[in-house]
Amino acid sequence: MKRKKKIAIGIITVGIIIILLDSVNIPWLPVPMSPLEYLRNYLLLFYDIELPRVSLSPGPEIIPKGKIAFAVIPDYDYGSIYIAEADGENITLFIKDIRIRGDIAWSPDGKKIAFVGSGRIPPDSRFYLVDMQGKIRTLAYLSLMHVDNLEWAPDGRIVFEATVYQKIDGNTTGLSGMRIGNTFYAIVGSDIYIMNADGTNITKIIEKGSNPTWSPDGKYILFISEHEDEYGTVYIMNTNDGNMIKSPVQGNYPVWSPDGKKIAFVRSIPETEKIRVPQIFVINIDGSNLTMLTHFRSEDFVSGEYSIGELSYSPDGRKIAFTMGRWKDTGKGYFVRYSEIYIMNADGTNLIRLAEGSCPTWSLP
Repeated sequence: MKRKKKIAIGIITVGIIIILLDSVNIPWLPVPMSPLEYLRNYLLLFYDIELPRVSLSPGPEIIPKGKIAFAVIPDYDYGSIYIAEADGENITLFIKDIRIRGDIAWSPDGKKIAFVGSGRIPPDSRFYLVDMQGKIRTLAYLSLMHVDNLEWAPDGRIVFEATVYQKIDGNTTGLSGMRIGNTFYAIVGSDIYIMNADGTNITKIIEKGSNPTWSPDGKYILFISEHEDEYGTVYIMNTNDGNMIKSPVQGNYPVWSPDGKKIAFVRSIPETEKIRVPQIFVINIDGSNLTMLTHFRSEDFVSGEYSIGELSYSPDGRKIAFTMGRWKDTGKGYFVRYSEIYIMNADGTNLIRLAEGSCPTWSLP
């Protein structure tokens, strides 16, 4: 009888300790976080160990058809993925997790979303998958590579851009990169890789490339090979034989239309002698019928931050989502950069603001 009492008292004591650890925030952290939550996040980020959560409510039930997802990633807080209707209505928080730190991409079957997380040190990256019930699993770990611009092919492969770093112990004068403690990590360049949907067979396919995007049939990759002035030189690579041809596009953030007949892209045009404003254009794949879809003015932007990026066609080709750069006053004597997502018809009409966020990605039509 005494032994049972001791066990019961022990269980109650452990329960009280857990409740206390989860109810009081650590005061010196930039984000309000209890000791238990801090331990959970530490194990997640550094050891990929996930402590079980106790939840009385069921996981979210997401029907992905016709939806758009986007990410909100504050500097010192949990990243979040939101899901909305294609017309911008019914914005719903899908998942909030410390591991969400970069680009996101919806799988072709609509059953999962890939996203980028940080590694043990800032130059490292992790790939994760989250299913429509909010369950996360690790896909791959990349050392000394900062990943961006994910996109799924119709056959399930994933293409991505990676900024590659190298440890430098000697003279770092003139090098770009970051210093962590006594170690300097220099930027080597940005390359383009593909990998299988299960995170295997990671292969570099293009050196010094950025902004990759698949053709609708998955046979070609559109990418920026180099920059001339402020414009990107856009090439098309055949994924079967590696051959490359120069596209008719001089611009940034190129993206293929779902029917494979057009390319949308961003290019800045002069408003005055000193001000150039980015606009979204579309052009036929053969170089004909160049059309400017947007007509922004410098006053449409904030604090001189003239930037548009992350173009994304809806799968039915009727809409284009994109981001616009902004600056936000923190009220603490400095500004932070953020972005807003907009959606418009593919012909440039009916422009609407979706929300603050980045990395718009579409599900099945």
